[in-house]
Amino acid sequence: MRAERVLQFVDSNVLIYAYDATAGVKHERAKALIARLWETRDGCLSIQVLQEFYVTVTRKVARPLAADVAAEVVADLAAWRGLQRPDLRL
Repeated sequence: MRAERVLQFVDSNVLIYAYDATAGVKHERAKALIARLWETRDGCLSIQVLQEFYVTVTRKVARPLAADVAAEVVADLAAWRGLQRPDLRL
């Protein structure tokens, strides 16, 4: 019998802190958490989280990311689990 894998949902605030270098200790902790979840493939997120992340890091943080840089980050994160369209049977 194989145990079911439990994924950790990543909230937009964690992603924002990971990319906001002005967030101090929160930045370092979030960056480490995201790296660990990425390496272990134990993280997941939603389209809404990516939308919130993009808006916040391009407009609302002390040192905003350039739109093209933020778009690249979103594209990379879109490969993370949880974003695949479910197999709908109608």
